[in-house]
Amino acid sequence: MPIVRLLATCIDRGNPTNDKIVLLCGIDESGRLKDGEWFGAWRREENLYPFVLSHVNHSWVFEYGWNELSNRTNLNTHVLRGGEYFTVASSPESNEEPWEYAFKITHLTIQSS
Repeated sequence: MPIVRLLATCIDRGNPTNDKIVLLCGIDESGRLKDGEWFGAWRREENLYPFVLSHVNHSWVFEYGWNELSNRTNLNTHVLRGGEYFTVASSPESNEEPWEYAFKITHLTIQSS
């Protein structure tokens, strides 16, 4: 199974920000996210939030470990390649105002098995 190191930059109104996601994950033969639990980190402003990306109740979620809520993503619906966009959104169970961020994959390194 090929392993991918993905780097993505948050895009706000068409412009890149300093917020970034790095993810180590497996991909299938078609280049899509493989079922499993994958490690990543989200740099938001000056903070770093490590997470596990996993498939829970028919959704792919970022699980942070310090609370019950997880952020949803549509990363699994895309072939992972440079220039591709995906979103990360707040949990529907959250009491906060809903939010959603767009990310653009800026770098991808594939290590073949």
